[in-house]
Amino acid sequence: MNKQEWKQDSRYGMSHPHKDVVDVEHYRFDNVKMGFGIIAIATFLAMFWFVWNNGDMNLNKVKVWGYELSHFDRLTRDFGYVGYGYLWGEHPSWQHTYQQRCLVDNWYGCTSETTPWEFTQMMFARGWDKLVLILYVILLVTVYQFAYFFLRKPAPVRFNRALGAIYTWRRGQLWILPERNFDFTFKTEIDIASYRSDSGPMRIKLCRASNPNKTRSFSLGSYRNQLAYYGEYFGRDLRRFMTSVDGVDFTSVPLRHSYLWWQWSIFGKRDLPDDIDQRAADWIKQQSIEIPPPGDKAEWEAREVRKAQQAAEEEEAEEARQSALSAARRLFRKRQ
Repeated sequence: MNKQEWKQDSRYGMSHPHKDVVDVEHYRFDNVKMGFGIIAIATFLAMFWFVWNNGDMNLNKVKVWGYELSHFDRLTRDFGYVGYGYLWGEHPSWQHTYQQRCLVDNWYGCTSETTPWEFTQMMFARGWDKLVLILYVILLVTVYQFAYFFLRKPAPVRFNRALGAIYTWRRGQLWILPERNFDFTFKTEIDIASYRSDSGPMRIKLCRASNPNKTRSFSLGSYRNQLAYYGEYFGRDLRRFMTSVDGVDFTSVPLRHSYLWWQWSIFGKRDLPDDIDQRAADWIKQQSIEIPPPGDKAEWEAREVRKAQQAAEEEEAEEARQSALSAARRLFRKRQ
């Protein structure tokens, strides 16, 4: 199967490291990573053009008090409120402001003996709000420039039919779901980047092992798929895998997920802990959940259905008995 055919396969986004284990990628990571990559490139280009480009290509120059100001001078003007241009660094506008407007014209409450440090204190009191704004902009630009390099590929979600559980590791916490509670949802999404509106992820909810009442939704699959209604077929394949030994053909599914060059991060990708299977098994045991052998799952599920039907019948019989007793009591009171 070539790469193009594989992207149109419903199993795309799975890896099969063991006959009873399937690891699944997170759908959102790829488009978020690519989005931050595009933003990083655009931000670096914008910085070069508007900040560092002072050559012949930069024609947008203005004159203030006879001094020619470049893009860089104009963009860094607000740093004059903390001494830029007269206490440290060089800025023609602020040098003129201090030497002429302050020392000679005595503006801003200056005298001819006002030092650069004293003038800095005066300017900071006048323009601290502008500094807050520019620091916020710098922080925002820095985040957009470098977020791509720190965004790590998340650990996969593991479907383990031998254990009868679905689980993953996120922010130091085990998130897990017994196979008997396995259900998924699918909804098509409009994706402007790929010009598609007929695909989307498979969504599943896992509970936090330390607090089963706390749940979190996970969007699973590969964003790079090219199959219509991908999430629906993807979820069906995983359901067949969890409920039967030979329900899905995994001959063409890779043993592990690829780690592409554009998915690279400074701290590397996240992996499942080495003992996560044991942690999941301990949680299943703690919850007193019966783990059926994979080959006997059909019989086990039928037995579970019979148990549920029997419990429902017993509950219905109890309600009928209570109703009869209530009717008898009412009749007895009327006769009295």
